[in-house]
Amino acid sequence: KCITIDEREKLINVIRQITSKENDKENDHDYYIGLAYLYGIDVEKDKEKAIELITKEANNGNIKARETLASMHKNGIGVDVDYESGCYYLEKCYKEDNLELAGEIIRKTSMLS
Repeated sequence: KCITIDEREKLINVIRQITSKENDKENDHDYYIGLAYLYGIDVEKDKEKAIELITKEANNGNIKARETLASMHKNGIGVDVDYESGCYYLEKCYKEDNLELAGEIIRKTSMLS
């Protein structure tokens, strides 16, 4: 899905705010930086760095990162299509009692249809 110019500007502003925080310990920091690398927002596109950062956050329990990775693997965004890896991140949502969110991710990605 393409994003609108307004959505792009909002994302850029959020990323700038996050990257300007000193000693940011929040789980979302690397996730958003990973998105910036994935889409080339204010940085040169670097899919390997994007995947590294988003995966790190997913493995640290970031639900948004898990959803992103599931979608990336399902749709081949920055990685080869890999349903097994996509399902892995969905399963992590189930195992951590995030059943409602996991169900929503499945509906969004249509991985199990």
